[in-house]
Amino acid sequence: MKRILIKIMSILGSILIILSIGLIGRNYYIEYKAGKSLDKALAKLNAKIDKGDYVLDGDNETAVINIDNKVYMGIITAPSLGISLPIIKEYKYEYMNSSPCRYAGSYTTNDLIIAGHNYRKHLYHFKNMKYGEQIVFSTCNGINYYYIVTKIEVLNPNQIEKLIEKKDNNWDLSIFTCSNTGRARYVIRCKRIDI
Repeated sequence: MKRILIKIMSILGSILIILSIGLIGRNYYIEYKAGKSLDKALAKLNAKIDKGDYVLDGDNETAVINIDNKVYMGIITAPSLGISLPIIKEYKYEYMNSSPCRYAGSYTTNDLIIAGHNYRKHLYHFKNMKYGEQIVFSTCNGINYYYIVTKIEVLNPNQIEKLIEKKDNNWDLSIFTCSNTGRARYVIRCKRIDI
């Protein structure tokens, strides 16, 4: 009886290990596909920006570019990280597998919030930014807005009000992503500067 129980436990343990490896492999594959999708969108977006191939969006006259049925509003660049990311204008969870998205606000009203996955080619490295480092938001019509990091916060996923509240005009741009466990949100707060 004891031998049978040990054999069953060994088989179950082996099955769980195989399933875990499969899940990890699936997650890496999803992240890999997301990185490829982002690279392709960034190349297409840069080419269209260079050609001046944008339209003005009706709601607030924001310059936008449509690529593969997703409307992009610009590119965010962190020079210290060597990262540039296209930003989709509308937040939809399924869009975040392609690229970070505008979660709320606008660069024109200095309350832009950008959300994205913590994939290595997306926002993963942003949590390592330091106070005073620069971030550039480039619009689809070639205008650059410059920001410096003023604060990095860690919030719980349910702290939506704290994420979007703008107390004492303390930020103009916020970028957030999940922690590796998904149990927290890293929020990079930035102030706009003139250059």
